Amino acid sequence: MITLVGDFDADDAKELTLAFEEAARTGSRKVVDCTGITFAGLALLHAFLSAAATGSLVLAGPLPHSLTALLEGTETTDVFTVAETLDEALRAGW
Repeated sequence: MITLVGDFDADDAKELTLAFEEAARTGSRKVVDCTGITFAGLALLHAFLSAAATGSLVLAGPLPHSLTALLEGTETTDVFTVAETLDEALRAGW
């Protein structure tokens, strides 16, 4: 599980991508706690898209407005599994 807090720019997204790549190598399911995100930009979306391409990625909410607006604005909401809560994401077998 990865917990994201604060704003995410290109540098932060690079670190996140490395964490996702490590999870993909180990075969781990990727669950992201998105509740602490205060700003979500295109760099974060790119990291999420790359992670989803390598396996299961679950975004745990409730999703903050900035992330919801980004996903809806780019029409990528359906690319991800979104759980209403972190507990739901961790219990589900997606």
